[in-house]
Amino acid sequence: MNIRFIPRNLEKVQAYLRSLPKGVSDAALKAYTTYQVGTQAHGLKHYSPYRYIPIKRAGGFKSDRQRRFVMAKIREGTIDPGVPHRTGKGQRGWTITKTSRGYTIKNSETSMIYSMDDARQATLNRLAGWRKVSQSIQDNHAGAMRSANAAVRAFLAKKG
Repeated sequence: MNIRFIPRNLEKVQAYLRSLPKGVSDAALKAYTTYQVGTQAHGLKHYSPYRYIPIKRAGGFKSDRQRRFVMAKIREGTIDPGVPHRTGKGQRGWTITKTSRGYTIKNSETSMIYSMDDARQATLNRLAGWRKVSQSIQDNHAGAMRSANAAVRAFLAKKG
């Protein structure tokens, strides 16, 4: 899952970034993306608290075959309804890559498609309170901007 967004007034933003000393925009973008990826407390790495959602509330089983399969897995102990089995792979899967145009935020864990993707989030995850990627980015924008401004101030102070 790649994240891409284009700010409003892109031409003005690009002109402003070109007017800044060399390296300032890179420091600001790196701080912004690092804050957006975040930690376990905020950002894209933040998991929502565990909440049990009954299968009936999430739309029920799609077929009798699916229901029998799930019930067999519960009997054999493979599935534990109501018990969280989070591995943290999705949380650790977020990476930041420097590109020629800035930075790219990416998560190659397929489970995150069903947990946080804007278009393909699973009903169960939506009902359990998982935020979509766009919502997480929007919620963390103010903090990311503070982080970027702090990085710019630190960069300019270091340059003298």
